[in-house]
Amino acid sequence: MSTKLYFKFRYLKLELEEVKIKNDEYNNEFNNDFQEEIEYLNSINDENLAKNQPNNCETSIPSSDKDHTKTPAEFKEIYKLLVKLLHPDTQPNENKSKCEERLKEITKAYENKEWLSLIDYAQQEGIPVPDFSEEYTGNFEKDLGAMEEDISMIKNRLSWVWKIKLKPSGSSKEEVYNLLKIDVDKFNEWKKGKN
Repeated sequence: MSTKLYFKFRYLKLELEEVKIKNDEYNNEFNNDFQEEIEYLNSINDENLAKNQPNNCETSIPSSDKDHTKTPAEFKEIYKLLVKLLHPDTQPNENKSKCEERLKEITKAYENKEWLSLIDYAQQEGIPVPDFSEEYTGNFEKDLGAMEEDISMIKNRLSWVWKIKLKPSGSSKEEVYNLLKIDVDKFNEWKKGKN
């Protein structure tokens, strides 16, 4: 894995973590600012569901999206080295709980085939990482692209638009009403009926 790809992964991982924290904050603020509007939209959705409820509901069991192909040998080796290095039984008492938590994270990454995360853990622990073929590099680049898409999707949510663009510019709630397709007259009528 090239150094450039590794550092791009580290950067995107940190950015995604930061964006998720801000997203929770922005969602909470949006929910506070638009509490009645959300309640109104939920009541409309509940009415629509009640009207369109089919008599015979079928339930389906979702299929697993997990890839059950063989784990590549390089990643098995990295995982084994990490387990050997961090296993709680090989640690002094003061490090056991920290190593247990770290090992859980590593195992989760391994089981979910999050290879970039596994490489990151290896790098952090000083375990040498092999050079990967072009095929892996292409897959790593796809994973990085998916991380960039996740970040972009979060930043395009309405709570972000409200917090970053509309609210600071002094925009009124009506701009959000337009985005949510809220009929102001019907909303005001609903509020009167609620009280």
